[in-house]
Amino acid sequence: MTDNTFYNVKDLQTTLKIGRDKAYRLMASKDFPSMRIGKNYVVSSDAFQRWVKESENREIRLE
Repeated sequence: MTDNTFYNVKDLQTTLKIGRDKAYRLMASKDFPSMRIGKNYVVSSDAFQRWVKESENREIRLE
């Protein structure tokens, strides 16, 4: 079953315990499964969960 929930930048800040700038850099990263709608970035819950699993034991650099 798929989840139709989407996370925005604020949700990522809360979930990952990161600041606003890092959340925006993550959303804009080519390795992150986000999409941009107008000026807003979002990522589906399913895509986010897959990314988390695939990123385990990796260091994510957002510079």
